[in-house]
Amino acid sequence: MDDFLVFNSDRNQFKWTGSVEQFESFMLHRLNVSQEDVQSKANNGTCMVWKTPNVTFNFYLKTKTLEVQGKAVDSIREILFQSLGHCHQDLSADEIVFGNEVDNLSALPRCKNL
Repeated sequence: MDDFLVFNSDRNQFKWTGSVEQFESFMLHRLNVSQEDVQSKANNGTCMVWKTPNVTFNFYLKTKTLEVQGKAVDSIREILFQSLGHCHQDLSADEIVFGNEVDNLSALPRCKNL
């Protein structure tokens, strides 16, 4: 499933190239989110949204953009970068965020063996 996760450094965005169902499986199995944690799941036609107490996942269907927001951004970020085979410096949430906001991903070195 990690093969569906892509980082677009030109746009500073994560992309999910798989289906909604595949992302939901990735979220539940790889991102340590349990089915019970998901308080709501909605599809407005352009975006699929999963809300938990600590994080909200927005998956934009046309662009395949994945946006993550909430208190657990740091933990989710760590798992996403590990999934991509990247390691990173200890950056604060203020320096690196997901979605349409600016981040500091240029500071991320490529790991050899994760």
